[in-house]
Amino acid sequence: MKTNAASILRPYLAGLALTGLVGCGGSSDAPLSCGDLVKVEFPDAKILTSSTIPAGNFTPVAGAATEANMPSFCRVSARVNPEVNVEVWLPVKDWNRRFLGTGNGGFAGSIQSYPVMADGLRRGFAVAATDAGHVGTLGDASWALGSNQRIVDFGDRALHQMTLKAKDVISKFYGTGPDRSYYNGCSTGGRQGLMEAQRYPGDYDGIVAGAPANHMVAQQIGHTGRAFALYENPSSAIPSAKIPLLAKTVLQQCDSIDGVTDGVLDDPRQCKLDLSSIACTTGDSSTCLTQPQITAITKIYAGTKNPRTGATLFPGYFPGGEEGTGGWAFTGSFGGPPATGTSWMRYAVFEDPNWDWRTFDFDSQADKAFAKLSSLVDATNPDLGAFQRRGGKLIQYHGWSDIYITPQVSVDYASAVKATMGSSTADSFYRLYMVPGMQHCQGGPGPNLFGGSSQGAPVKADPTNDVLSAVMAWVEQGQAPSHIVSSRRGSNGEVERTRKLCPFPQRAVYSGTGSTNAEASFVCH
Repeated sequence: MKTNAASILRPYLAGLALTGLVGCGGSSDAPLSCGDLVKVEFPDAKILTSSTIPAGNFTPVAGAATEANMPSFCRVSARVNPEVNVEVWLPVKDWNRRFLGTGNGGFAGSIQSYPVMADGLRRGFAVAATDAGHVGTLGDASWALGSNQRIVDFGDRALHQMTLKAKDVISKFYGTGPDRSYYNGCSTGGRQGLMEAQRYPGDYDGIVAGAPANHMVAQQIGHTGRAFALYENPSSAIPSAKIPLLAKTVLQQCDSIDGVTDGVLDDPRQCKLDLSSIACTTGDSSTCLTQPQITAITKIYAGTKNPRTGATLFPGYFPGGEEGTGGWAFTGSFGGPPATGTSWMRYAVFEDPNWDWRTFDFDSQADKAFAKLSSLVDATNPDLGAFQRRGGKLIQYHGWSDIYITPQVSVDYASAVKATMGSSTADSFYRLYMVPGMQHCQGGPGPNLFGGSSQGAPVKADPTNDVLSAVMAWVEQGQAPSHIVSSRRGSNGEVERTRKLCPFPQRAVYSGTGSTNAEASFVCH
């Protein structure tokens, strides 16, 4: 799809016109009561409900976790035409004059970030979330069938409209707009955060984007490639019972490379895994891998390739973190290919409910997928100049043990930003933190708690232990984060381990003295 200067600048100019420059806040008429917000009219949206929720425990929707110790707040639900659903929560008192936008996961289809909203509300933010413009579930893309509008909404429009409408509602309720606006999201939410910085730089002052699905189309092709590796040949599938064997082998060969034997690979790119030592010599058993299984694992680590040119369509995954709920157990638990990739190809690319993933051509049909959808849903533009010039700050993070979105995409994006903008300029507003031992957004064998979306409340809401506080301090006080401390809680809920997260390409190196479970024993190098 061809673009021109006018089409590129239009969303940026619109964002500035509607949201104002950094720190401008804004004003409106006299504040409205929560109940009167439902009477507010918009030309392209409608407020459906507005009601005051009393302080105490609160369950947002049936089946959701109950949020404890909630302050009293005004809960607003709205619909942006044609079908973008939005919720805005407004503290009744002690508003910190800041707005916090939150994102989605998977294919969205509902408001999923209630825990992030609740944590933000307790900290004094006015908060908002959206369903991304359709009703559905995380792994099902059937909503995309025959609807370009829903794909556009999912791509960037829903989050942008949520942001604009939330700021309007904030102004109506408090009589003034927010002084500062922040965003915190992971996975699809990470992609949405990068979209905001790239396409709507006037929306947010500070953005936290975790494990971004920014190569959305390539990622789904990669997931389809993983389906081929594991399931095209029935003998290639890897039972969950064999995952501990794979994980043990990885640690035996690579754990000590970083100088600390702790069950975590600090930089798994250094691991040159050799699976021949656990290859079955006769038959098959739980204590070995067959040759088809080794071939499948090797393909997953290598990434999805174009069979004609050899070009990488989507990078591979890294050794480490194979065990656990966010690890490789998926290979034996679904009884078939992961739904996300094949569902996206079926409904968004081919628009055929009967499409069979086994027919996919990784040469010509991959090109078709990119040409059709990349301009709508990919957040890969490394030129963040407009966001940087208006004072925006962006912190990105990714777990090295992520088996859903390969961490290589974050490494590649950080490199592209520095190459495009220059290292010194990029460092003035952008940081990437790679998290050893963290799986997708959370979990895994390493310390993985630092205030990222879906991780729960940070150990301390300060710039050292909380990535959201870090980006706030960078925006408001000019304090660029040197490092962030990631924590791991034990079964008793107490912090049992901490580790420095260093600005990439630095990593935390053991100083040689002190406990290897304490971040103070490591230096960024």
